[in-house]
Amino acid sequence: MHGPELEREFPKHWPAKVIITLKDGRKLETYVPGAKGDADFPLTRRELEEKFETLAGKIITGDSLKAILEVLRRTQTLSDVNQLTSKLEYRTEMMAKIRAGLN
Repeated sequence: MHGPELEREFPKHWPAKVIITLKDGRKLETYVPGAKGDADFPLTRRELEEKFETLAGKIITGDSLKAILEVLRRTQTLSDVNQLTSKLEYRTEMMAKIRAGLN
């Protein structure tokens, strides 16, 4: 649904309102002031890790995924960004080879 009341909040907030009309005429309505993951509604650490595992897990698996996640958990205390990028190098090279094969 859209309308002036929702557009008034945009772009600071990204609200959404859904109204479902059932066959018997009843209406189910819900409003959310913003999306989960926005600054006002941040993901929990676990939700963020699950999102990373879901998205990155499509190309990174097993021990590699665990190693990257472990480094990401320590980003505030890393002494050198190479501790993270070294975990990504192999996958970057592999993806480049895969892409080259697709062309």
